[in-house]
Parts: sequence; structure tokens; C-alpha cells
Amino acid sequence: MKNKKVDVFLEKIPISEDSIFVLTHDDNAKFDYPLHYHEELEINLVMNCRGKRVVGDNVEIYDLCDLVMIGPNTPHCWYRDDKLIAPEEHAKVITLQFKESVFSDVALNSLVMKPIKTLLLGSKRGYQFYGGTEQKVIKLLLRLIELKGFEAYLLFLEIIHTLAESKEVRKLAMPGYIAEPDESKSTRINKVYKFISENYQETVSLAEAASLIGMSESAFSRFFKKFTNLSFTDYVNYLRIGYASKLLIQSNHTVSQICYMSGFRNVANFNRQFKKKYNYSPSYYRLHYKEKRKDEQFTGYDRLVRY
Repeated sequence: MKNKKVDVFLEKIPISEDSIFVLTHDDNAKFDYPLHYHEELEINLVMNCRGKRVVGDNVEIYDLCDLVMIGPNTPHCWYRDDKLIAPEEHAKVITLQFKESVFSDVALNSLVMKPIKTLLLGSKRGYQFYGGTEQKVIKLLLRLIELKGFEAYLLFLEIIHTLAESKEVRKLAMPGYIAEPDESKSTRINKVYKFISENYQETVSLAEAASLIGMSESAFSRFFKKFTNLSFTDYVNYLRIGYASKLLIQSNHTVSQICYMSGFRNVANFNRQFKKKYNYSPSYYRLHYKEKRKDEQFTGYDRLVRY
């Protein structure tokens, strides 16, 4: 049976030109938004709930408390699982949304703003924050609900700064889902990233990448692993799997077609590499993503405050 395309809706965030951010909060969240994306960045806090979270190609279970930051145009969605928590329990959700343009290029290029620039650049893959960072930001978001005007703006900056300086963070979507150079890295490694991202759908070799920056293959292998914590082959496969994940979600191409479109040369190896990352097959991944799909567009903001 032919797989159908999974709908991913564009959400229009009501941030006016004279607003810095939009804050929504719901003390009895129903989780009735379908898989969606928007051009704004988002910080989302879910409390007192368990279920499934989707960010880009990442699908995983969250438990009771979940603090995530999502970059522009990255599909995302939260689902509540009533098998894991009693239906009468009320989930609390606080969502902070803002445009990257609230920070000027001049500000972002200053030394003091370097951590925030790095945070914004990497946000398209999505971040999950945990530990002390999560607990601090929860308190800040709860305070933000009560504030207005300039005090709210200062607290917004404190939240962004706290996330930017945090070491208690992990990226969610795979590198291949958003194949972009990291401007915080060196020129040489970005040259390699660019080469791989432009060629991974074809044959791309370690020898070609090494010669690009004038290194021997052995020296390049050490250099590459230092920056990525992955071998060259594993990194290329991760990019291919990330791209394949996107096609599985957003297209109706067959698994075999997606295999070759992503740069793999045979379906057996594609399935093997995919299972290595996700623990299940590309076909099951596609079906897993379709669970609880909703076909209605959404527009409501019941508890919205502009700043």
C-alpha cells in the first residue's frame, strides 16, 4: 500500500511589529495541535504530563517535565499519553515565541552576545534542557507570566541568556535534518561541512574531504572526529538518515526511492543504518510519525499575551 504524505501545518504566530515576543500559558492543556512549524523560535515548557514529543526527525517520550527550544521552520508537536498519566491530571504548558530579528546583527556579532548567537544558530535541530537549567528556567517562565512592560523584557533576556550559557542541554534532530554549517566552528571544518552537505546524496569520500583542506587521510580522520565525535563515514550516514527521515515524513516516495535519494546505494544498508539510529525500520518510523495525526488547521490562542 502506498504511504500517504503526513501533513505538517504552517502556524501563523500573532506577533505584531511592535511586540518582542508572545507568551501563552494553559493550565489544562489538551495537546490538540497537529504537527506544525513556524518561522519564529519557540521555548516550550510542559509540566505534569507524559507522552510523545516530535522535533524534526526526533521522536521520543517525555516524562512529567519537558523544556525544549525549537528554531525556525522545524516541525514539532507534543502528544499526551493518558495510559501514562491519569486523564484527570491537568497538564500545564507555557510557550514563549519570538523572532530572531529581536536581536540585531550588530548585537549578535558582539563578543558578549556570542553564546546567544550560537544558541540561535543551532536551534533548528531543537534543544532539550535539563537539570539545574530546567529548574531555573521554569521559575523564570512562571514569573514572566505575571510581568508586563520593560520588566518582562529584561526577564525574557535572562531566560535566553540562561539557555545560551547552559551545559545541561542536548540537541534533538540529527545533523542531516538541518544540514547547515556551524558558524561557531573553524573555517576549515565548516568548509568540510559545506562539502559534505552539498554532496552526501551522491558518492562522497574521505579522501576528497581530506584533500579539500590539504590534509592526509589519517590526519583528517583525527581532525574530523575532534569536531564531531563521529567518524567521517558515520557523520555522512547521519546526514543521509536525517534527510531520509524528512522525506519519510513529508513525502509519499517509497522507502526504496528514499534510500537512493538520500545517498545510500542499497536498501539493505539503508535499513541497517536506519535501525542503528532509531531501533526500527524506515517503514515503521513513517507509521509511528502518523500516529494521532490531525487533519484540522488550528488558529486559537486562548491565553495569549504580547510584549
